[in-house]
Amino acid sequence: MEMIQHIDRLMEQRPASREILSAYRDLLVAMGEARPRTTPVCIDEDMRERKTREGLPLFSKKDMPLDFREAARLLERMLEHSKGRDRPDHKGMERASTEIRRDLQWARCLFTSLLSERHEDLSVMALGVGLAPETLRFLGMTALKPCLAAVRKAHSEKLHPEDWEYGYCPCCGSGPDMASFDKAGKRHLFCGTCGEEWPYPRLACPFCGNTDQATLGYFHSEEEEGFRVDFCRACSKYIKTVDRRVFERIVPMELEFLATVHLDLLAAQHGFQ
Repeated sequence: MEMIQHIDRLMEQRPASREILSAYRDLLVAMGEARPRTTPVCIDEDMRERKTREGLPLFSKKDMPLDFREAARLLERMLEHSKGRDRPDHKGMERASTEIRRDLQWARCLFTSLLSERHEDLSVMALGVGLAPETLRFLGMTALKPCLAAVRKAHSEKLHPEDWEYGYCPCCGSGPDMASFDKAGKRHLFCGTCGEEWPYPRLACPFCGNTDQATLGYFHSEEEEGFRVDFCRACSKYIKTVDRRVFERIVPMELEFLATVHLDLLAAQHGFQ
């Protein structure tokens, strides 16, 4: 599996990210076994063009035709695997796994809360099984990834990222997780929710649209060439950026996101969110 090979190479190159990459590597095996069903949605060209003009993504996350049953099966497998690792929250993993086996509706409620960004509901569910909200969120969103990717691929002919001018995903409307510069120096944003990438101006904040150069800036990673953090003082947000011109081999952006946790810590130290 190509993703596994990428992770193994990254763990050798970036020892500081070994723990998180190793944990994700184990989850990828289960993700590769997922076979989500997709339900085609009729979106004619007139509707697609109207959505693009009005800045509306092809789908709203909460309305995407996702295979929740397959996502729940995947989540249960991930929980069963994770609870077997030497983790202090293994009992919470076991309780969450039991909830899914007892009632599939529990997993559906979790996925709906995540996609609708109902943070309070997520916190209540996490408390109910004894897990940290960020842990349950990570596992839940990871379990949804194959389903989200399947919907994006099934409707790829309706996605025209080159026509998209906004800082949120043209497919699902999520904010970007990372940015990159391609070999020509053009900037692209990456959606960690569904995996879509789209071009975006280099000198603009994807979160608030700010173009005032006096309040935009970046700082480089001192640990490795080819990475930087772009920030906006107008909204106090940042985005991690990888310069693909520096690397001979392209690493999937979802792995770059995990392997650059040190940049998140650095951004937080500078007061960015």
